[in-house]
Amino acid sequence: MRFGWQRTSRLGSRFCATTLLVAALAGGAGSAWGSVPGPVVKLVPGTSELLGVGCTPGRVCVATSILPDLNLEAFPLTVHGDKVKIGSGVFGGESGAVACPTASLCESVGGQGFVDPIAVGPSGLTPEPGVRFKHAHHFLLEGIACPTANTCVVVGLQRPASTSVAVVAELRVTGSQTVLGEPVTVPGAYDLAAIACPTATSCVASGQTSGVLAKGKKAAIVVIDVGSSHLSVGPVQQVKGAFALQGVACTTSQRCLAVGFDYPVTDGGFLAVTVGATLKGTTLSVGVPAMLSGFESSLLGAVACPTTTLCQATGFWSKGNGTIFGVVPVTDGHDGPALGTPEKVPGISFTSIADIVCPKAQICVAVGAQDSTGAVATFTPVP
Repeated sequence: MRFGWQRTSRLGSRFCATTLLVAALAGGAGSAWGSVPGPVVKLVPGTSELLGVGCTPGRVCVATSILPDLNLEAFPLTVHGDKVKIGSGVFGGESGAVACPTASLCESVGGQGFVDPIAVGPSGLTPEPGVRFKHAHHFLLEGIACPTANTCVVVGLQRPASTSVAVVAELRVTGSQTVLGEPVTVPGAYDLAAIACPTATSCVASGQTSGVLAKGKKAAIVVIDVGSSHLSVGPVQQVKGAFALQGVACTTSQRCLAVGFDYPVTDGGFLAVTVGATLKGTTLSVGVPAMLSGFESSLLGAVACPTTTLCQATGFWSKGNGTIFGVVPVTDGHDGPALGTPEKVPGISFTSIADIVCPKAQICVAVGAQDSTGAVATFTPVP
């Protein structure tokens, strides 16, 4: 889902509105960004950073944002063919990840143990009553995915006095009503940062061993069974050659890709990585991470997969004259995933990219910030 240093706690409870209009790309082929008049990017006045984005089956997306006064906002992005209209924001929403189980409802997480539902209608967004864990301040919810129209799963971290442990919990959705189940603790000391659900009965979550940012941490992937009357979590698999996996997305019902970074002992910088995970029932097999070489430091924080063989990861890389935030294509084949050439998004100098979603094969939407202003970029994914 996110870069660890970009996580935002529950800084405010309700927030203001903003409107703008941005045209997205038509499809195209060719060099890095295709033979198209774009990508199209737009700053979002009045916001400091866009933090998360998710899309309904009806191709209305909801983005979350933080304002300069540390309050929060959410607003709709409506996808029509090759155009995206960003509409009026409303009160309601959390400060990070968004998932939409139906065409009329999205759920947002991103701070402490709160989940905020947002109704999506013809006239825009409407906040619904939020739900929370008991002792919500002990939790940090970081990822959410919805395998069915009636079920979502959240992942994150519980921080008791002794040690931090990963947690998962189920959301039951009926119309506009959301019920939050009791959190299930994942055995061991882990922090789950992202989740994707390749089928209606299974999800895959990625993260790392919990604790401060220090060499020696291990990336982790786990499968979550949502097909029974209660959630069950499979054995956690640590990933050799990766320090943390901050994003995960699935290309098929049996294949997911996670992205993140390694922290080599012999090098002071991060090293961007991706790893493939194959799911058979509730059994998960994890491959060898592929690395992004040739840079002094690099990191991937979020990923979306518009097709069965191509994903788009967001992150940063640095070499020589500074750090660039942009998009890295991830292809998956018989030999496992491979990272392509990183590309800066033309027309904007992102200073952070927090999330990405691809509502259809021909278009992806990335959100983040340019300096101290929220920004959105729409583009056609290409290898």
